[in-house]
This record gives sequence, C-alpha cells and structure tokens, in this order.
Amino acid sequence: MNNLKLEDIKDNLLNKLSLASSLMLGINIFNLIFVFCLHITLTRHMGAENYGIYYFTITLITILSIFTKAGADTLLIRYLPKYVSENCFELVKGVMTYITKRTAIYCFFVVVISILIINILNYYYDNFNKTEYYYGLLLLPCLSFLHITQAKLTGFKLVIKSQVPERVIFPLFFVLSVLIISDLGETILTAREALVLHVSGIVISFILAKYLLSNHIKDKFVTVKEKYNKTAWKNSSRSLIFIAASYMIMNQIDILMVGVLIDKEQSGIYGVAARIAILVAYGLHATNLVLAPYVSKLYTEDRITNLKLILQKTAKYNLMLSTILCTAILIFSSEILSVFGDGFVNGRAVLMILCFGQIINVMAGSTGVLMTMSGNEYTAARIMFVAVVLNIILNILLIPRMGMEGAAVATATATVFWNALMLIYSCKRIGINTSAIKIS
Repeated sequence: MNNLKLEDIKDNLLNKLSLASSLMLGINIFNLIFVFCLHITLTRHMGAENYGIYYFTITLITILSIFTKAGADTLLIRYLPKYVSENCFELVKGVMTYITKRTAIYCFFVVVISILIINILNYYYDNFNKTEYYYGLLLLPCLSFLHITQAKLTGFKLVIKSQVPERVIFPLFFVLSVLIISDLGETILTAREALVLHVSGIVISFILAKYLLSNHIKDKFVTVKEKYNKTAWKNSSRSLIFIAASYMIMNQIDILMVGVLIDKEQSGIYGVAARIAILVAYGLHATNLVLAPYVSKLYTEDRITNLKLILQKTAKYNLMLSTILCTAILIFSSEILSVFGDGFVNGRAVLMILCFGQIINVMAGSTGVLMTMSGNEYTAARIMFVAVVLNIILNILLIPRMGMEGAAVATATATVFWNALMLIYSCKRIGINTSAIKIS
C-alpha cells in the first residue's frame, strides 16, 4: 500500500513537471519567435546605426543587472521552497525583504557609479553621446526588480506565471508599439525612442509580475515577523553571482576572442552559429526553470528517491528532444545559416562542433541546478571558474591555428569539462546521477 502511494506521488509529480515543462517550452518558443520578429522590426525601422546603439546599450544594462541582482534571483529560487517546506514563514518573509532592500541598494550604487563613468567618458570623448546611456540606466532597476519578482514567483513554484510577463507580454508590447509608431508617420525610430519603449515594456511586465505575486501571497505574511539568516544568504550570493558571471563569460568570450584574434566578420558568423547551437539545449533550459524549486524542496525533505527519478527521466526526455533538434539543425545547417546571408554558410563546421558540446550538456542533465539548489553552489562556482580559465586558454591557443573552428573546439571542450566535473561530484558526493545514462 505504501509502495502504491509512493508510486502515485512520483507519477503525479512527474505529470505536473511534464506539463509545466511543456508549457515552459511553448512559452520559450513563442518568445524566440517574437524576439526574432522584434529584432527584424527594429532593424527595419531604426537603421544599422540606431539599432547598434540600442543593442549595445541593452547588452550593457543586461551585464550590469548581474551585479545589481548579485545572485539574488537564484538565491530566492533555492531558499523559498526550502523555507516553505520547513514551515519557516518568518524566514520566507525575511529573505524576500532582505533581497528587495539589497537589490535597491545595489541598483543605487551601480547607477551612481555608471553616471560618473558616463560623464567622465563624455568629457574626454567628443563623439560620446551620454543621453542614450542615461535612458538605458532607467532600465537597470526595472529589469533587476522584474527578475527578482519572477524569482519569487518561481520560488513559490508558480514558474509559468513568472515567465509570462517578460517572455510573452514584453515582446508583444514592444513589437506592437514599434508598428504603431511607424504607422503614425515616423520614418526612423531613434535609439532613444527604442530605449523608452523597452523601459515601458519592462515596467508593464514588472507591474504584472508584482500583481501575480501579490495575488498569490495576499495576506499570508502580514502578521509574520521577519527572521534573517544573512550569513548563509551572503555566502550563497557570492558563489551564485560568480556562477552567473561565469555562464555569461562562457557564452560571450569565444565570440569576442574571434573578433579580436581574427576579424569582426568571422566573429559575426561565429555568433550566429553559436546562437543556433544553443537551440539544441532549449528543452534543458526550459526544464531547468521548472525543476529548480522542486529540486530545492525535495532535497530539503530528503526525498532523494523521488529526486533521482525526476532528474533522470527529464534528462532522458530532454536528450530525445535535443537529438531530434540537433539532427535537424545538422541536416539543414547550410539552409539555416544561409537565411542570415551567403557568407554565414562558412560557419557550418562551427555549428557542428558547438552542437556536439550542447548534446553533451543535455546528456549530463540538470547537474547545475542540483548543485546550486542543494547547497553546493561554492563547489559549482569553483568548477565554473576553472572552466572559464580553460576556455580562455584554449581560445588563445586554438584560434590562431584553427580559426573560428578553434574557438568552437575550445567552447565545446570547456562545456564538456564543467558538465563532467559537476556530474562526477553529484554522483559521488550528493549521491544523485542527473544524466540520461547509467553511471555505475
């Protein structure tokens, strides 16, 4: 009877995760299509120069948001399910209050420092236009608090609701706004106007996310007194911000080094191939968003058997999906790359190498999620540091000899390296195999 109940619990949890992962994948595909349409719409209505200024500013703000959040989004996703599972509602309220205040302080300091740097650059460089960067800085607190609110929703296992504002509402608002403005007679959309629309869309997304969170919490924590565990939260934050920065470097350093060591044209070809290769792991990324709060909850409750089953089954499903996507991408690689221009077909070898790295990434399963959600973020941070160093060294050694294919080999090798180390650690120290294959 107990076994039957246990199987029922496992099946219900798997069904819930499968449904949520499918919905998340659908949202991600919707977002992918609309973001693609958004950038096509922007390039047509802005021109190359204005679009370049806009895109550079948005990229810069996205990087700065890593420091304003300082790992707070992952921290919330890890601790909220843990505290709810332990009925420590004082800590639930405490961690949310602590993160909100800390993010506000970090935003203030980053904005002030950024304004000083902008004014210094404007003083020394005549062609430096500081106005666009000021508009971009308006986006920084909005984006940071949107992601913090999304993390709170995810921590309460409202994963789908957490993603709808930014991945559905924002691109819809942005595309429609650009089309409406162009219909009103505007010939060229300036970078400044695009940034205003971007900020407006993020604000609308934040308001919706805040409403969804308030609707879930309602009056649950009104009479609860906050309790803080700042030492544990600070220690985790240091590792989590380093992990976030490492992932960003891993995703960008190869593109930048191809541009520096070869030329900007090769960097553009490589960048397109890299973005296409990421699609191979699209199912894994969607699943990880759904899995994270459940991994934290199950690990806290010591339900290791359930956790093993869920991680291994999702890894198998993701590997099946990724194999299909990878096969399709490789078969039609020339046709896919030629959509961006005839010269991009030269990135076919790069695409094949990077796809191999992504397949290994998917095969290893949600090992990064398990590490960060089980209190092993310090070890994960050290592994990612070594992987970043390895990636940079291999790029320096291989790019001059092999061209952009060398950068692909470097990135694929570093990807295999950190996945293998995290998987070995998960199996030996945590006792859980996250991969799609059996490891004795």
